[in-house]
Amino acid sequence: MQEKQKKCAGFPLIELIITTAIIAFLATFVLVDYRNAGERTTLRLETQKFIGDVRRVENMALGSLDFNGTTPVGGWGIYIANTSTYYVFVDNDAVGTSNHGRYTAGDTVAETVTLSVKALFSAGVGSSVVFVPPDPLVYINGTDSGTLTVTLREAADAAVTRNVLINSFGLVDAGS
Repeated sequence: MQEKQKKCAGFPLIELIITTAIIAFLATFVLVDYRNAGERTTLRLETQKFIGDVRRVENMALGSLDFNGTTPVGGWGIYIANTSTYYVFVDNDAVGTSNHGRYTAGDTVAETVTLSVKALFSAGVGSSVVFVPPDPLVYINGTDSGTLTVTLREAADAAVTRNVLINSFGLVDAGS
């Protein structure tokens, strides 16, 4: 009888070591980019949420939405209170008065919105945008002309930002 020789098929040890090293190297880059992508996604989501709220306030004004049973004489607005909070407010100052078109202590806050801890406002703090019903009038910091640039940034990396441009025609644009 003839003995059959068994042949062991497999990878040499050096090939296994090199393959494992390549996989570990690529996994490191994927994990690092995955964390950064999560931060960028949060910033994009917070920017889109803010833009959505600006457009919602505009629609509330154009639709003459009532607040506590009456249509606001001065319109609906958004005020960026600090680096992490903005207000949806009712402008209680009539058109033509000195405080109309900007947030003041006499206005009524209808909603307070807080950003995620991973995003902050870095430009535009203290600014307000007011939409007046039923005409599409837009006041930026008390004037009916100009453009407001609001910048949101990552809390962990101030170099990563997103801009939101709002002009006196009511157009809202998400810049870079």
